Amino acid sequence: MPQFYLAIGSKPRKRDLVVAKLVGQRHILVPLGSAGADLVRADDDLVVVGDSGAWPPGRRDRITLAAYAHEVRG
Repeated sequence: MPQFYLAIGSKPRKRDLVVAKLVGQRHILVPLGSAGADLVRADDDLVVVGDSGAWPPGRRDRITLAAYAHEVRG
């Protein structure tokens, strides 16, 4: 069965996460290195998938490979 991951974006508010959890959403897609990543990192009740921001190719504001590795380890 496919799993749906809620994409919370790079600048979510705490209320976004509260609403998602109130409706039973526990799977979150979040851009690594963003404020959203910091927000979900503090919550042990979530399954988090990090987005590297690699699309589209040549995107200038994506995180570096070293920062990506650091986020994945964290």
